[in-house]
Amino acid sequence: VPLSCTSILDQALLQFIFLAGRMLMVLLMMGTIIVAMIHSDQAYFGDQVGPVQDDTPIIDWTHTITIIQTAIFATSFQFSVPGMAGVSNNKKSMTGIFRNAVAFVYVSNCVLAVLMALYFGSNTNPSSNLNWSEYHSSSGGGSSGVTSFVSGYVVLFAAIDGLAVYPLMCCSLGDILLAWVFGDKAPIVENDRKIRIFFRVLASLPQCVGALFVRDLGVLAKYGGVFTILSYICAPSLLYLASGRAMKNHDMPTTTYYSSKWFSKDWLALLILTITMLIIIGVVLDSVLLES
Repeated sequence: VPLSCTSILDQALLQFIFLAGRMLMVLLMMGTIIVAMIHSDQAYFGDQVGPVQDDTPIIDWTHTITIIQTAIFATSFQFSVPGMAGVSNNKKSMTGIFRNAVAFVYVSNCVLAVLMALYFGSNTNPSSNLNWSEYHSSSGGGSSGVTSFVSGYVVLFAAIDGLAVYPLMCCSLGDILLAWVFGDKAPIVENDRKIRIFFRVLASLPQCVGALFVRDLGVLAKYGGVFTILSYICAPSLLYLASGRAMKNHDMPTTTYYSSKWFSKDWLALLILTITMLIIIGVVLDSVLLES
């Protein structure tokens, strides 16, 4: 919460440190699995010797809804992109920076997911980093200083990493709430430090209260995915349709600088809206009705 009250520029060094930490965690996870695969006659993760030999299917359609929820929830970082781009001195470079960052994240996570599926199979934990809680040096089960560091780092960093992500979300949500309350006066009011901090604290409190009752990351990803669908996919589709009708009612052209030749179509917006609503219904049925 205190970090949420600072500006994104004040968080620059912290964000860079956590970025380096995330890259190190992914590389350690990949590297340790590859070493364990090469030395398949030794146990590096608990009592498991080599890749798991079970009947885990290549594709498991029974968890499709969960995968969709988690994948959509993972894209929620885009929520903070406008705020980060707004404080950049070279905004033209932001497209390339975000493109490269997203490409690295998607590719590295896909490779890591494949490695984990091949090695752990059905033994993969819902929070995959927990598979490293029993990581040790060899079949003897002993832990050296290096393996203890790797085990502790991979297990703990995923939780600590929230310190960097949380304030970015709260800063963006707080600024949106401020703009919603003050309307056209928001650009002037946001310069008032006390008012700005008030809205950012207000944006950070619901998560703190919710964390007192829900600790399971899987549950958070499920319901977070529902709201992410609403805000990232349904809302833009509705805004596109509503703004197009408003422009026509005022006899103004619907084609703007941001229009796309291929994607700015009413039928496409309706299709996306329909598909996402069906996904939400499926998520609710899977997460609420069937589990209860």
